[in-house]
Amino acid sequence: MTIIVIAIIIFLLMLLFPLVMSMGSVKRKQSKALDINESRYRDPRYFALSFKELMEKSLQSYDGSGTILMSKRERLLEADTQEDYPSVCQSVVYAREKEFHPPAGITFEKEIYACQDAYLDGCFTLRAIYGEKDVVLGEGTQVLRWADAEGTLSVYDHSTLGISASSANMLVIGRDCVFRRLYAPVINL
Repeated sequence: MTIIVIAIIIFLLMLLFPLVMSMGSVKRKQSKALDINESRYRDPRYFALSFKELMEKSLQSYDGSGTILMSKRERLLEADTQEDYPSVCQSVVYAREKEFHPPAGITFEKEIYACQDAYLDGCFTLRAIYGEKDVVLGEGTQVLRWADAEGTLSVYDHSTLGISASSANMLVIGRDCVFRRLYAPVINL
């Protein structure tokens, strides 16, 4: 008989234990509503601005060795001193002093950072471009990811603009261009 009484007591303790623990937890700590900042918005120029910030940070510690540390170590091609470009450029391109105007037909597999105006006329394929001034993408240019300019971003006919094309000033788009997202205070089609 005592074994049955002990088994019933153990059963009741096991049955009540989760309830007692959960009630104790509720009384000790009152829950609050999750704080959500509703004033945040998605910046349509996020790609370019984060690339600019990362590039400027990397250039501060640049020692002239031809490589910079971004998310990983990348080769840097300084466009101001470059005469000939390979047909497929696999380096991050940095144009500081001069306008960026490479010869036609080059494929840029990494990003381009231009401090002066950038002109890409001729059939180009590029991953991404950021310009601190105006950027002109000639007819038939294919952008794989994004293009951005602090000045005017001009895109000529039959171009592909990738995921995002944006400008802090104005965006001018030619005929038969393919794009997903455009952002600028003024957009002319």
